[in-house]
Parts: sequence; structure tokens; C-alpha cells
Amino acid sequence: MGKMLSLTEEKTEQVKIPDAIWKQSEDVHLMVIGRVLSRKWVNFEALKIGLIRMLNPGKGMTVRSLNDERFLIAFNHRIDKRRAIEGGPWIFDKQLIVLNTIDRGDNPLDICLDKCAFTVFIHDIPYSQRTHEMARHIGQSLGEM
Repeated sequence: MGKMLSLTEEKTEQVKIPDAIWKQSEDVHLMVIGRVLSRKWVNFEALKIGLIRMLNPGKGMTVRSLNDERFLIAFNHRIDKRRAIEGGPWIFDKQLIVLNTIDRGDNPLDICLDKCAFTVFIHDIPYSQRTHEMARHIGQSLGEM
């Protein structure tokens, strides 16, 4: 049975929220918001198929378009979500896909999707120079791109 929600103290009228809507709001911890960093138009149906193939979730997922730039992925298991967030960077049609988590109460259209973390491997550093300070200095010199 659905839960009841009082709009304000002044209004005594209550709105019945269906169970399916409550379940969607409770499952936000299994969702990620995404965007393809591209200036060209992206075919959403092709992107959807590509995401399912790339992310290959063990328990399944649903991809929904939010607008021309953003999409929402709802996973059926937390391990699939973690693999999507941590397993990148992801590429579609030679363009970078940026994924970010959503917290309860977040507006998906306000979440930052213009940065993506990368792992960078640096070679030929003398063993004696492989320190946290050296790594921090090199990382800061790379900056943000």
C-alpha cells in the first residue's frame, strides 16, 4: 500500500504516493548520472546499447534519457554501480563518458559532469625518488584538463 504525504501543515489534504514511486526514490543509491563529452549529437539508442555492452552489469540496468546531454543509469545491484563508477574511463564513439553518483535530494541536472578522474602511469623514475612528495608534485604539474 502507498504511503501518505502531507504537503503542508495548513493543508489537510493528503496525496497518496504509489509504492512504485517510493521504491524509485529509495533506489537512488543504485543510480548514476552520465554525459557524453561531445559537441556533436549523440544517438541515445546507440548510446544505450553501447553502455549495456560496456558496463555489462551482472544484475541488469536501465538507461533513461534526461535531456539531450544527460542520461540516468539505474543498476539492480551495488556491485554493478561500483564497477561503472570505478572502472572507467568509458568511451563511446571516440568520446569520453563522464559518470557521477547521485545522492538523495540531488537534482540530476545540477550534478557536475565536466570532469573525469584518470589514472596516469609515470615510467623511468629512479627508485629512490618514488615518494609521496614526488607523486604529489608530478600530479600537480599535470593539473586539470
